[in-house]
Amino acid sequence: MELVFDIAHLGNLGSLHEHEENLRGESLGILSTDPHHAEILFLVATAMGILFGFSHDHQAQSDDELTLQYFGIRLFNTAGASIKLALAGYAQQALAETRDIMDVAFPLDYFRTYPDEIRVWEEAD
Repeated sequence: MELVFDIAHLGNLGSLHEHEENLRGESLGILSTDPHHAEILFLVATAMGILFGFSHDHQAQSDDELTLQYFGIRLFNTAGASIKLALAGYAQQALAETRDIMDVAFPLDYFRTYPDEIRVWEEAD
């Protein structure tokens, strides 16, 4: 199959990535000088570590726990994407990702309160 377009000619994507990485460094530099925002980033990173441990390192003991682990994976991925977008200068899209975090947080809180409802939710059509 002949290549219709040589992706090696997409230099703009490379320069875009370079600019995003520069913005990331500048953003982290600014955050490091602000104790309040640095603490928030530390708390988010710590929460992501807990999510990773529960979702990746923990062996589920039941189907319900596995369902909760899937929610944890989704939270971890969304938080990571949101942070990456925010640090690279995509504030609007980073905030849009927080909607997904809320969409997961509400059922997780509900399932924490009513664990028997996990099965009902899984079996819903």
